[in-house]
Amino acid sequence: SLQPPGPNPNPVPDPSPGPGPGPSPDISGMTTWSDPRGRISLPYPNTWMVNAQTVQQIQQYLPGYVLSASDAQTLAGVDVVFFDNMDAQRAAQTMLNFFQQMGAQPQTGQAQMVKVAGRDTLTIPLTLSGPAGAVVGAMNFISINGGVVAVSVASPQQATQQSASVFAQILAGIKISG
Repeated sequence: SLQPPGPNPNPVPDPSPGPGPGPSPDISGMTTWSDPRGRISLPYPNTWMVNAQTVQQIQQYLPGYVLSASDAQTLAGVDVVFFDNMDAQRAAQTMLNFFQQMGAQPQTGQAQMVKVAGRDTLTIPLTLSGPAGAVVGAMNFISINGGVVAVSVASPQQATQQSASVFAQILAGIKISG
């Protein structure tokens, strides 16, 4: 329902989001996703769609895969994968092997150690080439209790520049518990 601009004559108080997993809307045009086990939360644009079907399909190969959210227009997206009892190097190798199994050619850039949410994070620039063209982004392997969580952000090559600021917001908004 489109409303004309101006004060709303009947303001309705926003219900405060209750506890628990799932997306909760945010004021800044972002939605916050929380891991059902409470280990990590991160924002993504509320225009992006969560693809539960993709998650179910990929869980056959990567059991810790929990989130796939992307922009229907630009195809930019964020993915979250947990790797229990693994260090960042092994988790990265597991992801690269998965991409190869899926028929994509992964090319990695210079890996760097950075801080995300105050945690040691292995960041690896990534280009995935496949039949549909190239996808460019970064895999971020964040050390958490009991393993690593990978937060990957990527978009098709032609959308790289317009996606960069959104990706920066997502990574800056990550919160780790425990």
